Amino acid sequence: PVEEDGRDLPLNKRNDLIHTDAFPSRPTNGDLILRIFTNIHPSKTRNWITTDPFPVIAARYAKDAGLESIARDAASAAGRLKNTSVRFLRNAGLPVVPRSAYDQFMLHFHEYLKRNGDFQRNTAKYRFDFPAGSTWLTFTDVVPHSVLSGQHALEQTFIIARSSMANADQAPVSVLERLCGKPLLETGQPAR
Repeated sequence: PVEEDGRDLPLNKRNDLIHTDAFPSRPTNGDLILRIFTNIHPSKTRNWITTDPFPVIAARYAKDAGLESIARDAASAAGRLKNTSVRFLRNAGLPVVPRSAYDQFMLHFHEYLKRNGDFQRNTAKYRFDFPAGSTWLTFTDVVPHSVLSGQHALEQTFIIARSSMANADQAPVSVLERLCGKPLLETGQPAR
């Protein structure tokens, strides 16, 4: 119910900075984040900015954001031991979240884009004004976005299996694997 314009939030929680979505407590393991929004304010628009889609942004910024390092670390003996340990602790009932290299990178990329002043100032920007009562949907890990203003929105998130895509090689995980030349999902993690 809070007006987005002028919210006093820490940098990593600000919605007015262009970013891709990734959830710390809900890794997607390469699946996609589909979010549906409805502006329920009786009169005010909800104003968004988007930029070029994920494949374009990733080609420009993923290496600088540490993609190769994250992929290399995950494939190392220490990385594999860490993943095995996290899965063991999770199976033992402890509240730890196992993350693939893909999910680690996407969380990092979310923060990287928000903190990158050059990206925020100079990336292409496309404005969308959603009137009161309107509904829209987007893959928020594919479409970098920000919310400039608006109040009172309903939101629902769905995780969509990349295996259901007509062109799965355009999924962010596929784009990133091509860029770094390494798998970002553990062997044996099936596409859902």
